[in-house]
Amino acid sequence: MPLPTPEPGPEGRPTTSPETARPGLDDLRRVGRWLHESREMIGRVIPEIVEDRLRQHGRVEAAEESYHRLRHEAASLRRELIQLRGDARALRRQLVEIGTSASSAVARLSETVRALEAIQHWQPRPLAAEARQEPRPARSRRRLATLLAAGTTAALLAVAALMLPSKPVPPATPAPGPALPQPAAAPPTSDRPPAPEAPAPPEVARLPDKPPTPLRDEIRHFRVVDVSGHEIQVIVDYAYAGDQGTRDVFIHAAALQEGEELRSRVPGTSFPFAPIRVGGGSATISITKQSDTGPSVSTRIKICMVSIRTQAAFVCQTFPYTKAWDS
Repeated sequence: MPLPTPEPGPEGRPTTSPETARPGLDDLRRVGRWLHESREMIGRVIPEIVEDRLRQHGRVEAAEESYHRLRHEAASLRRELIQLRGDARALRRQLVEIGTSASSAVARLSETVRALEAIQHWQPRPLAAEARQEPRPARSRRRLATLLAAGTTAALLAVAALMLPSKPVPPATPAPGPALPQPAAAPPTSDRPPAPEAPAPPEVARLPDKPPTPLRDEIRHFRVVDVSGHEIQVIVDYAYAGDQGTRDVFIHAAALQEGEELRSRVPGTSFPFAPIRVGGGSATISITKQSDTGPSVSTRIKICMVSIRTQAAFVCQTFPYTKAWDS
């Protein structure tokens, strides 16, 4: 459809009617409204975008801080794991040495038992003059029982000496036991009867001993020797009743800082131990700082009796003691 052409005016210019000028005004109004709405939308969206950007930036910073903290904790745990592996290897070596000592003690005890059995079955050959006399079984049995008791006591003392800590102890000279029966010399031949033997002295009745007081597991008399900035010696007295067995029982010591119980051990310090025996005794344990982890301060010493068979500590005692450890 052809568009209407404007009619020329009196001066020869085309004239614009109100109907032709109305679409231009509507377009201007529409553009102005769009600009106003765009300005409002931009003023509302841009602050939200900036706020969201700041929030995301804060999350990234928090994640970076968490990453650095976790990396330091992982490095500390890795160092502690390496130290625990070293302690486990040292403990394994000491357990092997203890097993070797125990095997040697058992072998010596077996030899002693075999010697005692040989002594029990040994009998002197009677002479012709003694063959006519009646044997004295009571005295022979008494003498054999005394000899067996002395041999058993010597064997137990040897086993106890082997199970003591690793200080070299000179071998004790065993007490002289009763003399073995020696064959008597042949009496001269005569028609006289042998002289009667002197009667044995009467046995004195022995009163029953007072029952001993039962032992209980305890750790007492805590002492510390400050050797240097990297080492202390802990000395304690203990009493062990033997309720956890007679083998693979040790006493441990650790220097602790302020903090949680599981992670309060001074970084870089050792976790030493010493074997204990049934009864009372004293143990000396050296705690050393083996790696450079910076200066630190311990406020207490924790000492525990540990059984390898049950893999648990059955008696623990914590003593206050402040120590400044060098780096």
